[in-house]
Amino acid sequence: MVATINRDIWDKYVAGYNIEADDYLRRNVLYDASSFGRNDTYTREDFLYKPMVCRVDTRESDAMIYVWYEDGKANWWSDAEVVRLPENCFGLFYFCDTLLSIDLRGFQSDRVINMEGMFDRCESLERVELGGLDTGRVTDMSSMFNFCSSLRELDLSGFRTGEVTDMSYMFEGCGKLSRLNLGGFDAGKVTDIAFMFDGCASLRQDGLIAKDAFILETFQNHQ
Repeated sequence: MVATINRDIWDKYVAGYNIEADDYLRRNVLYDASSFGRNDTYTREDFLYKPMVCRVDTRESDAMIYVWYEDGKANWWSDAEVVRLPENCFGLFYFCDTLLSIDLRGFQSDRVINMEGMFDRCESLERVELGGLDTGRVTDMSSMFNFCSSLRELDLSGFRTGEVTDMSYMFEGCGKLSRLNLGGFDAGKVTDIAFMFDGCASLRQDGLIAKDAFILETFQNHQ
């Protein structure tokens, strides 16, 4: 079974602001949450009786995806073998400024094209688990970690960036970031890399792992 996140529902009830919903949904699932990750405590039958749970799957999905808030955490669960992120992940966690950690292990991203601003303004974010994400089709990573000002280290060595054309402002405002692994980055198709490291006051040459000449040149010019 395959399930995909419905972006419209996600924006309206999980990470957005819905003035027509009741008080719980108006606050949305990610409001005040300290973390986002998979929770396997429940079964599908449990959700039939569990209050205040959002279904975020598309009509084409073979299974359901549930997201809910509990004990200070934002949780998701699905019994689908494959759970996909939407093609457009623009601002998926935009301004979720209470999140300390985001764990996207368990999601497939093989169809994602746009990651612009995906974690933009997650100002409290200290840990993000992206291991296993397939970024082979992504063309836009601009502002992806813009003003994630609490991040101290980030390992993106598994990212494939051969199709990416825009990396501008990708780490802008990450003032505490001191270790950044871009070892697998290929900027061969990048046409906009402006301000990629702007405001990365704590990042030094020995804290950056990168092989791509364009990225290394951009970092050196930033310094």
